[in-house]
Amino acid sequence: MSAYKSPLKNVTLWFTGISGAGKSTIATGVVEKLESMGYRARNLDGDDFRDRLNKDLGFSVRDRQENIRRVSEVATIVAELGVITVVSLISPLRDARSQARKIHDKRGLVFLECYIDTPLEECERRDVKGLYKKCRLGELKNFTGIDSPYEVPENSELIIRTLDLKVEESINKVISLLEKRECIESTTWPKLMKLNDQASASNDNHKTGNGLKHQNGFLKNGHGKESRLIQENLIQNSILRSSQAMKISTNHDCLSKMSDSIDRPMKPCIKELFVSEIEKKNLLPRLKSIPRLNITKIDLQWIQVLSEGWATPLEGFMREKEYMECVFTGSIEGGKINQTIPIVLAVEDEDKIGLEKAQEIGLWYEGECYAVLKDPEFYRHRKEERCARTFCTTHSGHPMIEMIYKSGDYLVGGRLRVLDRIKWNDGLDEYRLTPIELQKRFEAIQADAVYAFQTRNPIHNGHALLMQETRKRLLEKGYRKPTLLLHPLGGWTKGDDVPLKVRIEQHKAVLSEGILDADNTVLAIFPSPMNYAGPIEVQWHCKARLVTGANFYIVGRDPAGIPHPDGSGDLYQPEYGSEVLKKARGLDRLEVIPFRPAAYDKKKGCMDFYDSSREKEYEFISGTKMRTLARTGQNPPEGFMSNKGWEVLANFYRRESAEESKYASSS
Repeated sequence: MSAYKSPLKNVTLWFTGISGAGKSTIATGVVEKLESMGYRARNLDGDDFRDRLNKDLGFSVRDRQENIRRVSEVATIVAELGVITVVSLISPLRDARSQARKIHDKRGLVFLECYIDTPLEECERRDVKGLYKKCRLGELKNFTGIDSPYEVPENSELIIRTLDLKVEESINKVISLLEKRECIESTTWPKLMKLNDQASASNDNHKTGNGLKHQNGFLKNGHGKESRLIQENLIQNSILRSSQAMKISTNHDCLSKMSDSIDRPMKPCIKELFVSEIEKKNLLPRLKSIPRLNITKIDLQWIQVLSEGWATPLEGFMREKEYMECVFTGSIEGGKINQTIPIVLAVEDEDKIGLEKAQEIGLWYEGECYAVLKDPEFYRHRKEERCARTFCTTHSGHPMIEMIYKSGDYLVGGRLRVLDRIKWNDGLDEYRLTPIELQKRFEAIQADAVYAFQTRNPIHNGHALLMQETRKRLLEKGYRKPTLLLHPLGGWTKGDDVPLKVRIEQHKAVLSEGILDADNTVLAIFPSPMNYAGPIEVQWHCKARLVTGANFYIVGRDPAGIPHPDGSGDLYQPEYGSEVLKKARGLDRLEVIPFRPAAYDKKKGCMDFYDSSREKEYEFISGTKMRTLARTGQNPPEGFMSNKGWEVLANFYRRESAEESKYASSS
C-alpha cells in the first residue's frame, strides 16, 4: 500500500499474560489485520527486548519494573509517530503496568491494557518454548506463574479468554476495542449505513404497518439484528446525539428480510468494580496490613453505587480531574458521559496526613472492610465551590450542604476494588437488583420497552394514573411488552421523608391491589443517596437508569427538589427538571415523559390530571396534609390512594406519632 492511514488517536495496545497465553500470536495477528486495513502497526515483543535492549536485566522485582519502564518509553516513541503500537509482554506486576499507563498518560497517548487470560494448565500444556518443563526440572528460577507471582489485572480494557475464542475471534475483539475507543475508523458503520439507507429508501414518505415513520434517514424503530446493530453503533460511536434517532420502538416492516424477534431495550456496557475470586484470595490475607480509613454509611452507599456499575464508567471515587470536569461541566470522559453529581470521598486532615503515601487504602465501616482504594489521590475539598455548583446555593440549612460542610477538608479518589456485593440485611436486599440483574430480568420477561419511575415518596393514585397512561401510550405505539421499572431511591434521605422499608411495603400494597399491573412491573431499589439538588440531580437519576436498559423516563414536577432553607418557597423552579432533561448531554437514549400534574377531582371522586379551567373542582393534597390525616386517624378522600397503601402509611405515621408522644412525656 503506497499510503498509510493515520489512526484517529495515537495508541498502544498492551498485551499482558503468563508465558504461553497467546500474547505474541494475537499481537502478530492484530498487526497484520491493521496493516491490511491501511494502518501502520508494529509489535514490540518482550523476548526481543530481553535479547537486545534489556539483556542487562534479570528477573528481580526491580529489574522487571525497569524492563517495563524501558519498553513503555520505546512504545510511546513509536506511538507518537502515528504507528499503532502493540506490546506483548508478560508484565506480571500491577504497579509496573500502572507505571506504563502513567507514562502514556503523561504524553497524551491512549493506553489499552488487554489481558490474555489462559489457564496455567493450558499454558503448561502448550509450552511452546519448553520453559515450563525447565522450571519443573529446577533448571529455571523466578518463572512467572510457577515460583514467581503473576498479579491478575483488575481493570483491563479488554479480557481475552483464549480457551473460548479462536485466534481470529480474539483478533477481531481487539480491532473492535480500537473502534469503540475511536482510535481507528469503524469498519461496521459503513455497512450499517448502507443497510439503513436501503431501509429508508424502501419506506420513505409512507407509514409502515403499525403506523410509525422513518425519520431523517435513520431508523427510528426496528426489529431484528440489523436494526439493533445500527442503534448500538450509533451509541458506541457517538455518531448521532438526536433523541429522534436514538429512541427505540417496534416496527415489523422496516427491512424486507428482517427477523421477527422482539427488539428489547439495548443493554449498555456496565463496569462493575468487584474483585475476582483470585484477587479476593490474594487480598484477604493482606487486609489487616493495608492502611485503614473508616467511612460513613453514606460513603458505603456510594461504594454500592459504584461497585454495581450505576455510575459507569467511573472506576472509583473521583480523582481531582474527574471531580473538576463533573462539577464544572456536568460530565466526565471529555464531555461524552453525563455525570452531574460528584461521587467523592471526604477525609479529615489527620487521615490525609497518615494515608497520603499509601498505595492502597482499606475502606472500613463498622468493623468490616468493604473495599480497597488503589493508587489514592488526595486533593483539597473546596466545599463552597462544590455546593454552589451542585445545589445552586450554599445555605447551610440545606440537609446535604450541612453534611458537606461538616465533612473533611480533603477528598481522596482512586480505583475501587470491592470485596463483596454489599448487603444491608434489612429484609430488602431481594429488591436491590444490580443493573446487570435488571437487564437480565427485562430480557427474561421479554420487555420491549422499559419506562422508569423514581420516587422517594409513597405512591398515590395520581402517580399511578401517570404510569397507567404511559403504558397505554406505549401499547398504542406498537410495543408488545412495555414494562414499568418502579425504582424508589434507597440511599440516605432527610429525616422527615418516609423510610425506605415503609415505602416498599406501600408500593407492594399498591401492586397487590391492582392499581398498577404487577405482571408488567419490576419493583427494585436504586441504592443512591439523595442529594436534593433539583435539576442537577435529576440528570444523575436519569443517567443511572440508562445502564438498566430503560428507554423511557417519567419525570415529575420539581424532581429532587426541596423547599428553600429560608422558607421563601421552592429552592428550584419546579418545571426546570423536565426541561433540563430534554436538553442534557448524554441522555439522548432516554425519552423523557413529563409528569402531568394530578389532583383530586372532587366532582369525579378520584385522582385525575389537573384541568386549570376547573380549578375550584380540584384539591391538592400535600405531604403535610397527608401526614396530618394519618396521625389523627382520618382518611383521605376516597380514590386518593389505594386502601391497602394508605393503611401501610397510616400505621407508620400513627406509630411515629405515638413514639413522639412517649418521648415527650418521658422528657
